[in-house]
Amino acid sequence: MGQLGGRASRAAFAAAGIFLVLFGLVGKLSAVIASIPGPVIGGVFGVLCVVIAMNGFRVVRGTPLTERNMLVVGLPILMALFATLAPPDFVKTLPDIVQYILGSSIAFGAVWAIVLHQILPSAR
Repeated sequence: MGQLGGRASRAAFAAAGIFLVLFGLVGKLSAVIASIPGPVIGGVFGVLCVVIAMNGFRVVRGTPLTERNMLVVGLPILMALFATLAPPDFVKTLPDIVQYILGSSIAFGAVWAIVLHQILPSAR
């Protein structure tokens, strides 16, 4: 469960889910959401990304910083930046599945994290 303020409640998440379904099904509510200016949505998205990143760093902070762990965490961050900054002309030359994954820097970084976690040998 997500914890922005340190508390988590299944009821709060269920209520949020119900509201989101209502927003999608009721045209007037959808219009209200659509009328929110782009910069406001961008600001909220920015705050949300920072909260998610900080929670991720909190998890990473609890693990020992071995060379393997630093690679499993650091390379996916670098690859997510690559997905964001890759020239569009270059991306268009790649296979469709790679273009699809590069369309989301978070997904691209997550794929790298999963692959690195599986292939890099762990110290035992």
